[in-house]
Parts: sequence; structure tokens; C-alpha cells
Amino acid sequence: VDVDYRGSANEGEAWLEFSATKGNGDNFITYNAKTGNGYDADRTAKITVVSIPHEKQGLDSDVNKAFDLRQLKYTFETSIDNEHPTFKAIASESYTIKIQCSAEWSIEAPDWILVEKQAGSGNADVVIRATNNYAYDSRPGQIVIKSLYEPTQSVYTKEYTVSQDGFVFNVTPESISDVPAFIRDEEYSISVFSSADWSVVKAD
Repeated sequence: VDVDYRGSANEGEAWLEFSATKGNGDNFITYNAKTGNGYDADRTAKITVVSIPHEKQGLDSDVNKAFDLRQLKYTFETSIDNEHPTFKAIASESYTIKIQCSAEWSIEAPDWILVEKQAGSGNADVVIRATNNYAYDSRPGQIVIKSLYEPTQSVYTKEYTVSQDGFVFNVTPESISDVPAFIRDEEYSISVFSSADWSVVKAD
């Protein structure tokens, strides 16, 4: 096997390895990349399988077989349904983070955010949800997605701001005055603003 290496940013670097570079008769040759692509562009290699008898006799080289190989550049891209996900206090929403990555990745999130999958490799869709917030104050948080690319020891990050509404339970008026003994055309009302279910209990 005659190998001619061509790299987009590293001309001549032998980044491929083979199970055999010479042989006789029928055989299988395996190959793989020795290293990840640490450059910001794809890199290519041209592999030529040569018939030694034809080469020694100076015969037609058209019998040789050439292959063009390409190793893709490192990719780390993320997207989410909403750039600033917001959850209600009684959370029923879910958002999906789409990850396109050439290496391993991990997700860091506040403890009130439920992450379907906190680590992985390659491409993935990860669903996030929130636990219920029974406090009256809203709460903010940050989701950080990290990828360590070992060939360059570089850490890449993507960040998203998330928030959750505070719990609402307001009843007005705060107190009720005495109701007349006989009511004909007048109504009395109580206004309820709530993030969740509520009920009215009548005292005896």
C-alpha cells in the first residue's frame, strides 16, 4: 500500500494507521485515525493500493486503486426550544436541548432542574424539566454544557439561562365583614389568584 497523506492544516502528517501495508494474494486491510482532528477544518488523505508486479514492470498504473478519505473537523453545537427557558411554579413544561458533538459532553444544572441525561458522547436530544416551586419568589439558574476535546485538551462550553416563576396564592379581600341577615339583589365575592388547585372550606 502506497499512502500519500494530505492535511488541510498539517501537510504530510501521518494521522492514519493500517493493519498492513504490504501483502500477497487475498487479504483485508483495516485502517483508522490515530488521533482526533484538532484543526478547524476537515483533513484528507489519499490511499493508493498498488499492484507490485505492474509497478516493477512499468506497466499501466490504471490497475492501481485510489481512495480519498476525509476526517471531519471537531464540532460542538447546541440549540434549545427557547433561548431562555421559563417554567411555571407548578411545572408542566419541558424543553429539548439538541447537541451535535464530535466528542464527550456533560451538562451542569441547578438542583431544581431535572436533566434527562447528564453526560454522553456524539449527537443527542436531552429533555429538561423543573421541579415545582412552592416558594413565592421566582428562581433563576444556569445550564452549562461542556465538551472536552482531548486532542487539543480544549474545553468548550455553551450556556443557557433558565428561570421559574414563584408560587402565587392571593385571596382578596383579606377579611369579610358581616353579611346582612337577608340578601336580595346584592352579591359578595372573593377573588382567588393561584398557581395551583384550591378549595373553599365552610366552617360550621
